[in-house]
Amino acid sequence: MSFMAQQKTLSAKPGVFNYSGLSSVVFKKKLYVFYNNADQNGGWYNVFERETNHWSGPFSFRQGGATFMSLAEYTNPAAVVWRGTIYVFFNGSGYNGTFWTSSTDGKKWAQVKSMSEAMGTPAENFAKYTSPSLAVFKNALYIVWNNVSDNGTLRYTTWSDPSGKIANPMDVTAAGLSIRRQTSVALATFKDKLCLFFNGSGSNGTWTTTFSGSGWTQVIPVTMPLAGSALDYTSPAASVSDDGRQLTLLWNGSANDGLWYTNTMDGTTWTPQMSISQIIGGQTVLYKSSPSIASYRGIPYVLWVSDDANVWYSQGLTLSLDDGDYNAMIKAILASSDFTVVTADAKVLQYLQTQIPSLHAFLQKPADNGWAAFVATFMASNTALTPPAVIGIFAVATLAVNAGFDISVDVSEGTFSFRQPPTSA
Repeated sequence: MSFMAQQKTLSAKPGVFNYSGLSSVVFKKKLYVFYNNADQNGGWYNVFERETNHWSGPFSFRQGGATFMSLAEYTNPAAVVWRGTIYVFFNGSGYNGTFWTSSTDGKKWAQVKSMSEAMGTPAENFAKYTSPSLAVFKNALYIVWNNVSDNGTLRYTTWSDPSGKIANPMDVTAAGLSIRRQTSVALATFKDKLCLFFNGSGSNGTWTTTFSGSGWTQVIPVTMPLAGSALDYTSPAASVSDDGRQLTLLWNGSANDGLWYTNTMDGTTWTPQMSISQIIGGQTVLYKSSPSIASYRGIPYVLWVSDDANVWYSQGLTLSLDDGDYNAMIKAILASSDFTVVTADAKVLQYLQTQIPSLHAFLQKPADNGWAAFVATFMASNTALTPPAVIGIFAVATLAVNAGFDISVDVSEGTFSFRQPPTSA
């Protein structure tokens, strides 16, 4: 994977609260990033739209209707899209439990509600300086938080129906689980499992456990075998590619040297850790802040808080088919760098819709007798009907699969995602 130069989302004052983090989701073809404002006047968020390449905001939850939203200091909101609605959970400033608000349009927000009341249990509290984490698994919403006892254990609950009760809280029973104090978990649904990542209490890297519906597996290390470790009192972030084939784990480096990441395509074999700072030629991350990552319309976006307390980002290497920059595509292949090719050409997209009726295709190097199907993904039986740009991306794709790349095509977004799987996967 390769990334492009860092950019600032917006110049906003007072910016993001010290030592907190970010949460990001994709909703209605826009990228949202949520944070705790430095003035402690509720949660705020910025919004990005690919068509305009423009960030808007910052927007206030309170001004949008969640008038009683108030986050605990050194924490951040956690967001997820579930059943056509954005849900944002947060730990209350009065250390009196976890609350949430929701929106069906990304602008107007419902009044905050208490998770404890929705569970029908006595107040379920959280460890100081920690944030909740969310994921959708088997069509239900899972919420995980740090036990108020602050003893390295976690609690979780599930919500299967937005109009119904949230389930009673339970313990995350993974053997060997011990999370570092004042850090939070990252959740992601991958390969039909709920994956939970956390930084170990022994400052010994990031660990994982998975849940398949019947119990939590014993924790295993992820970053230690890669010689990676996170900065103390920071939390990891995780995201799954739009096609569900790749999971990326992101963390703030232990030497306060920017963000690092690793990828997996099976949940077991991970690529060597890579420094985003080294890839993009330098990066400043606010000390003890935690990053976020989202897959937005076929492209990974990494977001973090910089020293100026503003939200900065870097997107995965993105190249334009419409500009015909085939040299850059070939250079990326020769460098074994992941990249995404984007097209907005209406004629190209209309043509690809006839070639790929499902609008999605996954391509690997075919067997010797399977090249006909590969070619048919791009080339019409009457090759004169094939647009020149499609012939160009066909040539690039042929080179890429022979170099070991996998390619995910999403005609609905006009993207071709080129990825190098781990060598032993």
